[in-house]
Amino acid sequence: MEDPESRKFKFWTKIYRLLGHPPTQAEWKARARCEGKKAEKPQMRTLCACGFHLKPGQRECPRCGRKQWIPESVNRFLQVIGLRQPSATLGTVIALSSMMLGYLVQLFVGEGNLISPTKDWTEFYDLGASIGALNLVQPWRMVTYGLLHGGIMHLLFNAFALIQVGPLVEMRFGTGRFALCWVLCGALGILAPSLIFASHPLTPTVGSSGAIFGLIGMALLRGHLDGDARGILIRNVMLRWTIYTTVFGLLMGGVAHGAHFGGLLAGMLFCVVFPPEDGHPSRHRLSPVLGGAGLLIYLAAIGSLIAWNLEGHPLPESVGNTEALAIYEVRVQNRGVEQIFDQKEQDLFHRAWVLNRSAEQNNGVPEAEGKEGESGDSADRLQIEVISHLKHLPMNQRIPFLRELFKRMNERQMAAWDAQLGELIASGMIPSPRSLQLEEDAE
Repeated sequence: MEDPESRKFKFWTKIYRLLGHPPTQAEWKARARCEGKKAEKPQMRTLCACGFHLKPGQRECPRCGRKQWIPESVNRFLQVIGLRQPSATLGTVIALSSMMLGYLVQLFVGEGNLISPTKDWTEFYDLGASIGALNLVQPWRMVTYGLLHGGIMHLLFNAFALIQVGPLVEMRFGTGRFALCWVLCGALGILAPSLIFASHPLTPTVGSSGAIFGLIGMALLRGHLDGDARGILIRNVMLRWTIYTTVFGLLMGGVAHGAHFGGLLAGMLFCVVFPPEDGHPSRHRLSPVLGGAGLLIYLAAIGSLIAWNLEGHPLPESVGNTEALAIYEVRVQNRGVEQIFDQKEQDLFHRAWVLNRSAEQNNGVPEAEGKEGESGDSADRLQIEVISHLKHLPMNQRIPFLRELFKRMNERQMAAWDAQLGELIASGMIPSPRSLQLEEDAE
């Protein structure tokens, strides 16, 4: 006959088994309870960025050698709330935070709402979206476009993909390689398709999908090259992510698949050029250099965007006349003349309109040469001031300015400009008013 202690032991063993404990642990807990001892709760271990479980008090990771700068108590708290698990490494957290901050800037600057904060083309232009006609002359756009998103669903989908993919890449390659890949693959992902495939030069592209596909390309190729069970598993997971996101994009529409596959190929190339450390001392020494380069490029791009906004969004002089005119037309349509042209240019527009109205009141007869109209102005004086202003404008800004000016003139005034400014038109300093008028009629 069993004694009471044995029955008590079996009873608690069954209880702990029902609670989900494995057999050995259930017996250990049952024995401790029968003996009246309180089971000691093991101390919670903290995690290094590489995923190694650190013992209490360890300030340097024995696996990767990283110094643990974050206090242990903070690390434990982050683990409890799920932000310091192997699934949330430093580079991934920074990349995710930058996406969120970019969306907050869109909410603050844009005129939309939480679902779609950016309302029109000009807002994307001002915030640093990728635009084909400007990417090569403003290369920082190939980085800053990844901070912007088309809407809340776009942001949430990319954030979910980054949380799933980013830690796998960062734990395998390290934070330094992760950071540089995030920046470069995003840039190459948007640059390569624009050089290969024809697309509208003014179509804005936003989102961090190109950078995320770069991470997928890195993990996919590295897993295939590793060839072990874990590598094959990661490779297959990345293949599934590629298929799922592509099918989802085809169903949703409006997705830049060129940027996706450009980033994917860039990530594979990055994997070949910058393989993981794998115990090589030279690769280990290179890691902080790569991470610093990625961070420097990121900060330089954001700084260039801020400086460009503070300067008043000037159009680079190397942008062609056709693209410059199209950009000004869209900006004027979205913002109005008052927001695009400075006060001096607006005064010239107003004077042209006053002269046109004066000519209409005289039955279409323009003011005589040198004769002042009702405003005390004359066509000759206006021409002189316009030409003086044109000399200080870059070539690609002269056509948009003259286009707005000629919109306020009648046929006879434009004919007078053709006749009196023929030499300037022939030299290429200014276009013919009639050529601009024909372009406007053809649109």
